[in-house]
Amino acid sequence: MNQSLETGKNLLARLNKEQIEAVTQGSGPSLIIAGAGSGKTTVLTRRIAYLLSELNQDPYSILAVTFTNKAAAEMKQRVQILLGEGRTRSLTIGTFHSICARLLRQEIELYKTQEGWHWSRNFVIYDETDSVNVVKSEIAKLNLDEKVYPARQIKHSISSLKNDGITHSLFTNEAKTHRESRLAQIYVNYQNALANNNALDFDDLILIFNELLRSNPFVLQREHERFRHILVDEFQDTNKAQYDLIRMLASGSVIEHKIGEQERSLMVVGDVDQSIYSWRKADFRIILGFQSDFPNSKLIKLEENYRSTSTILEVANSIIANNTERLEKVLRCNRGQGAKVQAYEASDEIDEAYYVAEEIKRLQASGKVLSEIVILYRTNSQSRAIEEILIRNNIPYTLVGSTRFYERQEIKDTLAYLKLIYNDKDSQAFLRIVNVPRRGIGKTSLERLYEYAIENDISLVQACLQCEDAANIPNKARQSLKEFALLVKRWQAVAATSPVSELLSLVLKESKYLDNLQEEARSTKDEIILGRIENIQELMAVAAEFEAIADESTLDAFLTRISLVSDLDSIKEEGEAITLMTLHSAKGLEFAVVFLMGLEEGLFPHIRSLDSPTALEEERRLMYVGVTRAADLLYMTLARRRMIPGRFGSSGGGFTSNFTIPSRFLKEIDSKLLIGFYPQADVETRYTSESQSSSKPEFNSGLAKIMPYSKPADKSNLRVFPYGQQPSSNTNNYQNSNTPKRAMRMSSLPGGGNTNQSSADNVTNEGYELLKVGDLVQHNKFGIGEVVQVIGDKGKELYNVNFKDAGKRLLDPRFAKLTKLS
Repeated sequence: MNQSLETGKNLLARLNKEQIEAVTQGSGPSLIIAGAGSGKTTVLTRRIAYLLSELNQDPYSILAVTFTNKAAAEMKQRVQILLGEGRTRSLTIGTFHSICARLLRQEIELYKTQEGWHWSRNFVIYDETDSVNVVKSEIAKLNLDEKVYPARQIKHSISSLKNDGITHSLFTNEAKTHRESRLAQIYVNYQNALANNNALDFDDLILIFNELLRSNPFVLQREHERFRHILVDEFQDTNKAQYDLIRMLASGSVIEHKIGEQERSLMVVGDVDQSIYSWRKADFRIILGFQSDFPNSKLIKLEENYRSTSTILEVANSIIANNTERLEKVLRCNRGQGAKVQAYEASDEIDEAYYVAEEIKRLQASGKVLSEIVILYRTNSQSRAIEEILIRNNIPYTLVGSTRFYERQEIKDTLAYLKLIYNDKDSQAFLRIVNVPRRGIGKTSLERLYEYAIENDISLVQACLQCEDAANIPNKARQSLKEFALLVKRWQAVAATSPVSELLSLVLKESKYLDNLQEEARSTKDEIILGRIENIQELMAVAAEFEAIADESTLDAFLTRISLVSDLDSIKEEGEAITLMTLHSAKGLEFAVVFLMGLEEGLFPHIRSLDSPTALEEERRLMYVGVTRAADLLYMTLARRRMIPGRFGSSGGGFTSNFTIPSRFLKEIDSKLLIGFYPQADVETRYTSESQSSSKPEFNSGLAKIMPYSKPADKSNLRVFPYGQQPSSNTNNYQNSNTPKRAMRMSSLPGGGNTNQSSADNVTNEGYELLKVGDLVQHNKFGIGEVVQVIGDKGKELYNVNFKDAGKRLLDPRFAKLTKLS
């Protein structure tokens, strides 16, 4: 305790000038622009500690919102180290969703919709699967074609509306088109079904709490008076519903948003250059407009980076400088220059994967720990090639974004039991486990039970208890239903007095769920079944761990915690394995070594962004995030050809190998910062794009040809050759080559534009007709399209064709069989 108090007296130790200003500011709103690796978590934790120890604020009055549950736990732990656990027990630190879930447990019974729908405090939180099942059921009840109204797509649309703060009633009033009217009808019925099940979906946690604050001024005033100091991390990734919540809590008003009171503060911390979640309705314009919403706010920039080398920061700065929608800042290095960025153009994605694997082995041999290495890619599908090569090379890895623990069948079954015990109105949980393991209850019996429950306006559990009155249910099924309901009631009584781990053990035993799996494992010797048993045992360990660390070890707290967990919360701190993840998943993390794979136009930046300047800027921000995850070493790779699945093929099904174009982000990097990347100015392969401004220069993709990593007999014998040139027999030792490795900037070719062929040269020696931008062509699979881009010339042309139904396709005319129409 004495050590903690002594630490509390040195809160400002080792902070730079801007960090001290952020930590020690007084009342009012402030915007902290925190660059990657600039110590924003340190600033946030020291600010909380400063409020408690120096400004003598009540910990109950402090609300801190973070990006993940893992980040929230780390923040709380850091404050405890500074001040001791006794000073921090009443702090409210968590994600938007976990905080709203906690507050709704206290306040939700004060909320009622215009239709009279209401919820009780023991509401359950539906995951994506449960929510989609409810939507699917409501679509069926309306006799709508699920091919026209796919349940998952409709659920996504409803989620987007909720993140924008649009309720079912507001959307119903504003719906104009036929499809919007149908969507509104489904939205209304979906919310009604949730209320009947005493359930909320993930997005409701914020939306309904906001509606409660708007409709009940007493609750708004109570929460406003309680939270006098609000801190928001990752502010650039907030959506409208989240921002509405923060503004109402900070100002105490639904309409006005002012903070003029003494001893009240709002500190938002973020970086518009790291706003990468627009697909889930995050709006970077919120952080850009904060100073307009709060005119008296302070602006503090944290630009000193404590994570990355100077080279890595220069790469990041040179890329993000090309964006226009940002708040100007330049990251400054607090470390040394560091190594140049390694760039490698592979012959294909397998060669790319071999290169990465070989570099990982080399790094491991030099003393790097595998857990310090991450492989980042733009889309999940890219992991297939690198996973195969890592397995062949016996390199252990952790894949973030694979089948999640809490989405596995046995875990969802077990949690459904707990959800039904907690809330016996939960029909989704009931229907999932009433016959798991088998109890001799048929589909027809369940349909008749469901009809009986609807007719009598009772829950399915209650319907089981009085199923003697239900018509046409066989006696055996009646007996099984009643026994099941009595078990649920018994477990509810146990839940009121017993820890979650004991309840879980009892449920697994009395339901015979675990016995059933164990018997199946004994009889079949199936490793998959044994794995399912191990997963259930892991869930029991999770329950025991929860009881050891939670402030409240109740069933509702446990279920809330499970409902809000994410993949990123499950990443292990230690373990001898590299990490594979998408760039979006990497936000907020850091690694000593980063491999950025697939730097090709249409892949990164993604093809969906090429026609939208705003979307393209978000892709550039994503690149910035990827680069700034690296502390010591950064690798960038691309493939000259890449296999694309299914619909991208030029013929038939399966996969096809397509030529690629180097990512524009590579061109934006100062050539002095790269090594191993060999664009050649004399190669006649050009990149042009209609999506680019005409003022931007073209650049060629003549990269160095490096002997493939997938085939060498001796991997020490590697040599760099100019693009398109074959190695000679006497120049095969890369290590001993006298030619120094150097990086050349991708430069513009003189003249610009595409070279239009004369009519005399309209047919090549290989028998295909030359095309130019604007030509209409016919493809036997993709139909009619327009040539929007010509890459290369002199018999090496590639055509980017925009097809009406299939979108843009990069095609080789030697194989694609394009027919010119005009």
